[in-house]
Amino acid sequence: MSPSSRLGPASVNAGDTLTFTLTYSNAGNLLATGVVLVDQLPSAMSYVSDSLGSGVMSNGVITWNIGDLNGYASSSLVLTATALAGGDYQNRATISSAFDANPANNTSSITVTILGADPYVSKIGPSILIGGQVVSYTLTYGNAGNQSANVTITDTLPIGFTAAEIVTDTSGLNSIDGANTRSWTATVELTLN
Repeated sequence: MSPSSRLGPASVNAGDTLTFTLTYSNAGNLLATGVVLVDQLPSAMSYVSDSLGSGVMSNGVITWNIGDLNGYASSSLVLTATALAGGDYQNRATISSAFDANPANNTSSITVTILGADPYVSKIGPSILIGGQVVSYTLTYGNAGNQSANVTITDTLPIGFTAAEIVTDTSGLNSIDGANTRSWTATVELTLN
């Protein structure tokens, strides 16, 4: 048995729909019985549908009970999924049958790059404040994704503080103040490792 080929896009944007064509075959000359095809979608992809309409999805694993497959026969199906988050992900398919003379050829995979931003922010500062004390908070932001993004960072000040009481802002970014918030708009570039 063999999932002899898997076709899919090399890269897509997060949020896009992507399709994989799974071609499977019986490389032997005898009837293969109890054929089951399994596709393990990565966590960054969400199952939408399949052309057979019989795929059973459970925890990112889609299973098709193919049944019998004649010797040297082949067939294919199209799997449709949605790309969720940026990164490089491997999609793997495995086929099995009741008896298989060569199980070494039962797995095939394809790597897909999902382009997407993964902005992050963290805030460090004192957890206990004393009246009249000048306090500093450090906001660190960046992008762990593989695509740049325009982001807005909003910091909600502790109870009792107003944006008018901010003495220094060393961000170098344009800010917009609300009653007890300060927001900045920035472009976070991709981070290269």
